[in-house]
Amino acid sequence: MNGQPGGEGTSARIGRQVVSVWGVQVAQLCLQVGYTALVSRHANAASFGQYAAALAVAATFSLLANAGLSNAAARRSDESVEADRRTLTVGLVTGVGTAALLLVTTPLWTRLWADPSATSAIAVVSLALALGPAGAILLGILRRQGRIGTYNAVQLGATATALLINVPLVLHFGTGWSLALLPGLTNCLVLIAGAAATGRRAIPTRRLKGVGADVSFGIKSMGLWGLAVIGNLAPLVALGRFCGTAVLGEWNRAQVVGRLPFETGARGLLTVLFPRLAGGMRYDPYTRRSWSLLTSGTALIVIPLGSVLLPAAPAAVRILLGPQWTTSAAMVPFVAVGGIGLVLTLVVSNALEASAFFRLAAIADVVWLGVTLIGALGTAATQDWRGVALGVALAPLVCHGVQLTLCARSGLLVMGLVSRSYGIAALLGLFLGGLSWAGVHQVADPVGQVAVSLTLLTCTVLIVGIAWRSNGRLRAAVSMTQDEARRSG
Repeated sequence: MNGQPGGEGTSARIGRQVVSVWGVQVAQLCLQVGYTALVSRHANAASFGQYAAALAVAATFSLLANAGLSNAAARRSDESVEADRRTLTVGLVTGVGTAALLLVTTPLWTRLWADPSATSAIAVVSLALALGPAGAILLGILRRQGRIGTYNAVQLGATATALLINVPLVLHFGTGWSLALLPGLTNCLVLIAGAAATGRRAIPTRRLKGVGADVSFGIKSMGLWGLAVIGNLAPLVALGRFCGTAVLGEWNRAQVVGRLPFETGARGLLTVLFPRLAGGMRYDPYTRRSWSLLTSGTALIVIPLGSVLLPAAPAAVRILLGPQWTTSAAMVPFVAVGGIGLVLTLVVSNALEASAFFRLAAIADVVWLGVTLIGALGTAATQDWRGVALGVALAPLVCHGVQLTLCARSGLLVMGLVSRSYGIAALLGLFLGGLSWAGVHQVADPVGQVAVSLTLLTCTVLIVGIAWRSNGRLRAAVSMTQDEARRSG
């Protein structure tokens, strides 16, 4: 993290900000899950397949549109109004230009998906590309300034309003293009609210001299995102072309239930931490200590709690989406395992990116991409979705192992401490996941299965919380671990 810690006051403020972002993320997740539960009963799998195709194409083009500028704005060390205006102007130009390019090339993308019915959905989603970069840059400015309350209000307000506008349209039309309106509406509202919050910084300028530093960082960041986009796109293309649009729609719904909760939690944490992760240095004692504790703490939380929820994931699909989404229920455990690995991977990749260790981040991302492509080729050869599912489950786990190895060799963390923490997390995950699996399989009703898993999760959190508050030895053990990290650093 950039600079030395600022004491308990700084740590407490960061903790409160993370909790507040998580609260908003949970609220957004509840809204999105409710939206999913509602529209999944009025739009069929083919419509969701068109929507998934449109989102995948938009993600590819958003790489060019965003150009890494939002992260550049979030990590900049100065508070220059003119610098923010220059970055925003570049974002508007790249956004509108990329949206126009997508509109012109829409027929090519429908041929790639072998589904002409996705044309309207792909065209509609270009609205999100036009406005997305500028809104993301304004959010990056709010993050850099530590105005997390305002950031939360903009995000939650835009999401809730967009959903309220979009729901009647989907209920009436039930088509892929009506679903594809949602990201465009959200980005439009984020831009409006972000401009109101940042004032003069949201006014474009013709004076672009000096924007080179942000663009340079953005291009390097864009390279990393390019690997991620290809890794996300390849499974979708394989499913759409070799298994059909309906199976792609089933996969889209499985991702909402199995991946979105984990990704939401990670994004909430990194929203606050990313600007503070800049400035990491090789063999620096503070960098080694803070990165080791960050990765270890994440594993000790995510692996056990994710293992508790995993056995009930198919039941959650049947409850939220309806009994007709049987393939999604079979897919979701693979997606959820990948979601657990995604959280661990995102923490390290964001630390590497914020500190400009692009080569290390790129090596790990190439490994991720390789495993994902092997899975996609498996689906292409067998015309079975399980090839993609296995690739998605294993890719982030393999990538994370490579990340930790590279960071340890580069003097960025203490491998001994991290290895012990991950070993404890894995044992806890096996034990708690086994208990959850045994309990879930004693109940036939999906609601009861989810209730068993959530009850075990709640009990685990309460036990850990009570033990932490009442057991001085436990706190002393954590303190000793921190002291060991300092000595190793």
